[in-house]
Amino acid sequence: MTFFNCRISKCGDDAEVFRNRKGYFSLNVQTVSDAKLKILNIVCRWPGSTHDSAIFQNSRLCYQFETGVHAAGLLLGDNGYPLKNYLMTPFLSPQTSASKIIIGHILQQEIQWNDNMEC
Repeated sequence: MTFFNCRISKCGDDAEVFRNRKGYFSLNVQTVSDAKLKILNIVCRWPGSTHDSAIFQNSRLCYQFETGVHAAGLLLGDNGYPLKNYLMTPFLSPQTSASKIIIGHILQQEIQWNDNMEC
């Protein structure tokens, strides 16, 4: 699971809620893909100031995982998410070489995903 900010022009009276933490106006877009980068889920309706975990908590995908629709599925999230049976978050201080390898692999996948995204 990853998020990216899709830049938009300033608009309307509520424009400031669309200003993200980097200072520009955007939509915060949630995307979920499989290991081959095939998009499985996308949510593109939240203002740029909305925290990633709030978008996920209010998504149909979260509801489906919470109710067991995707019982065999597993999501990878960053440390802004709570650890759940279906949602793995990173080790804050990896100690073993195995956990360092796993984190390195996850980071590489995220870099590949983000390098392929344009808005």
